Amino acid sequence: MPSCNRFFCLFSLALALLFGANAARAQITVQPETQLGRLDELRGVHPRLFLESAQVKRLQAGREGELSSEWSAMLDDAGKIAAMKPPAYKSAPSRQSEHAWRREDGNQLANLSFAWLMTRERRFLTQATAWARAIASQPVWGVDSKTGKPLETGLVYGHLLLGLSMFYDYAQDDMDAETRAIVRNTLRSHAASAADRLREGTWGRGHALQSNHTWVYATGVMAAGFALLDEEPAATGWIGLPLAILRASDEMLSPDGASQEGFGYHQYGVEYLLKMITMAGVLGFSEGKSPWWSRTGDYALAMLTPRNAWTKEAAQVDFSDADRAPWYGPDHLLRWLARRNKDGVSQWLADSLVSAGVGEPVSPWLALLWKDSSVKPVSPENNPTLSYFENMGIVSARSDWSGDEALVVFKSGNPIGDYAAREHRERVHRGEYYHIHRDSNHFCLFGGGQWLIRNPGYGRWDTRFHNTLLVDGRGQKGDRDPAIPDEWPLTEASRFPRMVSVSSTPQVDRMVGDATAAYADDSGLRAYRRELIFIKPDVLVVVDRIFADQPRDLSLLFLPETNPVQQPDGSYLAAIANTRLRLDPLSIEGAAVSVSVLPLKARNARSPSELATWTLTHKAAQWTSVTALSWSATGASPRRVKLEGTGASAVLRAGDQTVALNLAPSSAEQMKPSP
Repeated sequence: MPSCNRFFCLFSLALALLFGANAARAQITVQPETQLGRLDELRGVHPRLFLESAQVKRLQAGREGELSSEWSAMLDDAGKIAAMKPPAYKSAPSRQSEHAWRREDGNQLANLSFAWLMTRERRFLTQATAWARAIASQPVWGVDSKTGKPLETGLVYGHLLLGLSMFYDYAQDDMDAETRAIVRNTLRSHAASAADRLREGTWGRGHALQSNHTWVYATGVMAAGFALLDEEPAATGWIGLPLAILRASDEMLSPDGASQEGFGYHQYGVEYLLKMITMAGVLGFSEGKSPWWSRTGDYALAMLTPRNAWTKEAAQVDFSDADRAPWYGPDHLLRWLARRNKDGVSQWLADSLVSAGVGEPVSPWLALLWKDSSVKPVSPENNPTLSYFENMGIVSARSDWSGDEALVVFKSGNPIGDYAAREHRERVHRGEYYHIHRDSNHFCLFGGGQWLIRNPGYGRWDTRFHNTLLVDGRGQKGDRDPAIPDEWPLTEASRFPRMVSVSSTPQVDRMVGDATAAYADDSGLRAYRRELIFIKPDVLVVVDRIFADQPRDLSLLFLPETNPVQQPDGSYLAAIANTRLRLDPLSIEGAAVSVSVLPLKARNARSPSELATWTLTHKAAQWTSVTALSWSATGASPRRVKLEGTGASAVLRAGDQTVALNLAPSSAEQMKPSP
């Protein structure tokens, strides 16, 4: 899961961007909904957060039957929390963690409260009461990192308001008068401050409607409104504003199901979107109208690595700001999608994650709440092996569905997606850009049960940390170099990278990305297209076509998991656990090859690390490079790839497989993106 320091760093960056010289114009904010469905029917009724009495009875009836495994997981988690000491706080939270201070305390209080509602076991009530009083007795939940003053905003509010609200609702008739007063007053105070902030937006002026921060924060405010519905006149506004944000966010979701924030924040954000959707059912909100909801299960499937290689430390693609390990679930999210879409593959994937024990069960009560056992699991073996998320420009291509397959992931598209940028331009906020990397035409490769060509990791935004192109040492728009005044976030006048073509057959997948628009006009780059040719199951050929206005220092970066060593035949070989990766420059037109190690500073309370880097460099105005990557497990020699012929009749040969390759000369004008 995201660490405390991580959010501190990102929030500091956000403030700098929001209030610096290039601050965005004021953003349109949404207005609270006033038509709130059955809300008045819930006054005086408990429980009313997430479920009502009839649903409680239905879940209790499934304890020994179809929901027994979900019950066991929920009770096991609650039992562990019940055995812990309640949180003990200092007089004020650290200045280093205003966004993430004790978020887990809110999660754990929610779990304890739900366990009490379901079981009526006193140990859960006793511990939930202790945790609620400890949280409620802490007057300051966030501190400004610069001034040291209280900061009434941040992710922590979503977590702590939600946990306290669930306790207040579920233990309504079971707490003593003193506890009731402490929790009620704290909820009222913090929810009022949070709601005021939410009216302005969680990221400065305006609502970042595609940001996990907005969704988490809005969830806490909505939950507090439900909890205090009987005794707080402002509570209906605390419910109406998050509902309006939920509707507006649903309108902007990427229709292809993908996320610009990466799969880690996809899990985090979706959990809180679904919490709002579940609460808002009584308000007349139907479970997501965007086509995003029908396809985001496919995105989850595409972003998980081959299942036989899953471990607790690595089970997913870490594009954008993500880690290799899941943060939230995602099994419980897949349960909701399986129910909503009657999707057996999402159910199968959730079952597989639970069986392998590789997910992160932050909220196991949600799996119990959302699972529909009537949806039977279906293996993806009949699914296409290539998934193309056209709005975000992301391709995930597999050799098969055996569980031991190879996986290629490629990215070249509008950083926030064409749909939001073009159809909702007036609503796009800087907050939607904070987890995006400068990585157009970047790819990663997984084979032999290992990551072979890697992503740099969380927070490594700059182009130089990715498998793509540098021009005169300069990367793509938005690199964090103060000497490079590129526009970022992208403006209405910006051009966008794009995926030119994607095709798939049982033997070969081909994908072409055009990253020209990712580079500033004054970089001198006139065209940059990259074609990936995936010759299944164990060869990937990378074809780069580059044009500049004059001879420039061009660098193509490849980040293998470990340093490769040059072989007598001119290829390079990297040993990665039991897998061998060959990097073979087939046609690089006299370019130089180098191997180096790029040191990475410690971030997010982690140890310093290093990136192995294999680089092709060439000073030229025009360059076509062909590089073959092949791999094999158990120490065998990877297949050798040959490039035969020239021009339009060139051929790639890998064993008995051949693929035509057109290397006929072209021009920058011929590759110029269409309007």
